[in-house]
Amino acid sequence: MSLTLNPGSTSVYTLTDEHSGGGSTVVSSNVTLAPGTAPSNFISSGGTLLYNGAPPCFYAGTRLATADGDIAVEDITAATLLMTAAGESKPVRWLGRSQVSTRFADPLRVLPVRIKAGALGESLPLRDLLVSPDHAMFIGGVLVQAGALVNGSSIIREADVPECFTYYHVELATHELLLAEGAATESFVDNVDRMGFANWAEHEALGETAPIEEMDIPRAKSQRQVPVAVRALLAARALAFQEAAAA
Repeated sequence: MSLTLNPGSTSVYTLTDEHSGGGSTVVSSNVTLAPGTAPSNFISSGGTLLYNGAPPCFYAGTRLATADGDIAVEDITAATLLMTAAGESKPVRWLGRSQVSTRFADPLRVLPVRIKAGALGESLPLRDLLVSPDHAMFIGGVLVQAGALVNGSSIIREADVPECFTYYHVELATHELLLAEGAATESFVDNVDRMGFANWAEHEALGETAPIEEMDIPRAKSQRQVPVAVRALLAARALAFQEAAAA
């Protein structure tokens, strides 16, 4: 599949499926990319158009808290009620799926970050947690993006993943702190293009939805932005991992 800019347009593209035996089929002639999203962010693999990046999402197998116990992120539906860090039960509006290819992508952009059990505090998370690099964890009053947490010991970039894999993104009506493997982490906030998700049409079918405003919480996108107190906490946890490995 490929995206081709429509004549006379600056943002509307035609999505075409090229057949191996020759010829092609126009899948859609009215694909609009949000500002800041380039067609180069998409590649074709096995007849599927893949987003060559990683919106803030959860890796498959991540367990999120509900009032009835934990649920794997891939099993979440619009009927699922998730628990927030504040102890409230909130309905899921949409579960986005983003298919990612590692073949030509920058590993720093697409490889999941593995936050090992206990890396953020005692039993936080409860077990290893894998999220995309831009997905933020709530630590010490700050939303810290996972890529800024990598230290090579207790928090690492996970290279042992399939060439093509899926990230799952949980959207509520509001930007919330959810509990993933017991650790507070953010839900979706619509500052990224939903066209990057394989099932974006399902969201379109919901009709007009109110914009999701980001919570009024400081955000650290790089290591230098992480507060000193948070760095000290993470360093102490990392040291404990290193000492345990050396014992």
